[in-house]
Amino acid sequence: MLQTKGVFKELVSVDEEKYYSLTPKGEKKLKRYVDFFCNNFYDVKEMMDFCE
Repeated sequence: MLQTKGVFKELVSVDEEKYYSLTPKGEKKLKRYVDFFCNNFYDVKEMMDFCE
């Protein structure tokens, strides 16, 4: 979990029934991080196959 409550509030919203959802800023950051991950680790399966 994020340590800073302010950052958490910027990325995730909570309604009165305690349902959590991403804020627009949170969605943007998540997409950016997923894209970063996929761009860096797109060949993991190929590397694992090579190591077998």
